[in-house]
Amino acid sequence: MALEHMKAEMLLGYQFFPHPDMATLGVLRLDTENEQHWVLVTKQSLRELAKACTKHLGDLEEAQ
Repeated sequence: MALEHMKAEMLLGYQFFPHPDMATLGVLRLDTENEQHWVLVTKQSLRELAKACTKHLGDLEEAQ
């Protein structure tokens, strides 16, 4: 999907839930103003997400 067709929503919160039946999976809930997005994650995918977030942290300035 082209970037110009995407609508970005501000991330307002998140919560992680261990999967109740599978110890190798978890559910990450991302909260925006209008929706909650649920993402099934593995330990590896969660680690990669954290790594990417840390990498791009320096690209942003602090909000005033």
